[in-house]
Order: sequence, then C-alpha cells, then structure tokens
Amino acid sequence: MQSDPIVVERHSGVIKDAYLYARQFKDTYKKVDDVGILSSEVNVLGEKVSELIGIVSPDSVLNNVFINFCIGK
Repeated sequence: MQSDPIVVERHSGVIKDAYLYARQFKDTYKKVDDVGILSSEVNVLGEKVSELIGIVSPDSVLNNVFINFCIGK
C-alpha cells in the first residue's frame, strides 16, 4: 500500500495541534471557574478534532474560498 506523504504530514500536524490544545485546555480547566471561557475553549478543541476527522463547517468552506480565490473583482 502506498501512502501519500502530504496527507500523512497534514494529519500528523493536526493531531499534534489538537493534542497540544487539549493539554492547554486541561491547565485552563484547573485554573478557570468561568463557564463561558471553558465553553469557548471546548468549542475550539472540538473544531480541532473535527478538522482531524474531516468535518468541515460551511463557514470554513466560505472563509477558504474568499481567502484563496478572487471572487467578485
């Protein structure tokens, strides 16, 4: 079986990013009692996990289109 090094490298980066953010969240959870802040942090962590498993939000698609392509000019 042949592997695609670009995909493997991308996944590795996303896993590393999600792991580091999860560790950071653990520290934040221990220090912060504000439910609003913790909720926001869990949301970001969920986005990182979603990126890893391939769930893409419509906002992400639109942002990517507007950042990477010239539309309406």
